[in-house]
Amino acid sequence: MTVRLTPTALQAGEATLPLAHAVIGGSNVATLVTLFVVPVLYVMVKQSRR
Repeated sequence: MTVRLTPTALQAGEATLPLAHAVIGGSNVATLVTLFVVPVLYVMVKQSRR
């Protein structure tokens, strides 16, 4: 999704530029949270129940 919206984020469109930035940033943050934060929380909860 980030690659698809890169041309939109680089164009000088007044209406599409902020939307493209928000979508790219949100998808990047969601990916990082899914890859790093969720597994760490899972391990912490699993260890606390032992």
